[in-house]
Amino acid sequence: TGTVNIPYASIPGFLYMTDLTAQVLRCAVSATDGSLSACATMAAGFNAPSGIAFSGNWAYVAPGVGAGDVDVCPVNADGSLGACILAQTFGSPSALSVSNGRLYVADANGPGYVHSCDINNADGSLSNCNDNAIGAINTMDGVAVTATTAYTVDNIGNNLTTCAVNPTDGTLSGCTQQSLNNTTPLGGNTPVAAPRSVSAYGGNLYVGTGAAILMLPIAPDGSVTI
Repeated sequence: TGTVNIPYASIPGFLYMTDLTAQVLRCAVSATDGSLSACATMAAGFNAPSGIAFSGNWAYVAPGVGAGDVDVCPVNADGSLGACILAQTFGSPSALSVSNGRLYVADANGPGYVHSCDINNADGSLSNCNDNAIGAINTMDGVAVTATTAYTVDNIGNNLTTCAVNPTDGTLSGCTQQSLNNTTPLGGNTPVAAPRSVSAYGGNLYVGTGAAILMLPIAPDGSVTI
């Protein structure tokens, strides 16, 4: 029934965003209502950065249009980012996702590749990269990966592509495509979806389209119904 004083440091929540004006922004997130405040530049000097993903104490950034590299930046104790350096070179990386100790890189150049690399948590380096062909795709703009399934969206083709993830080496296989056109999300019809982003959370897949955000329940086998 006694009491004890335990010294501790609270860890604030942050939202990190790639800004097409060449920087990475960080905003404080309210634990009460999710609102954002105190937004500031954490890293700069990129050319229209389009993707960011985190693994442990490392942040990975796709620098943007015309850049073939993915950079890695150390995450400091206060949530700021240290100096970013080249981690790996690909074709035209557009979006990033981390799952099961691997970085997945969506390649915006056709015909359609998602690169998967092992992450070295000691120094943030990438190794054992695989070029996973996922089908005829042009301008892939989003990737989300769970323990069993990878999802990509194709901005020009207006498709959602679903692939199985090999639990041993993280490679992708058995990819299938579904059109996102002519969906009717809350807020308007989507004759041409123009999907630009995809994220998996809480048993649902969220797809950012030209009209609204689609929320698609994920079945136990990883499939989704449009």
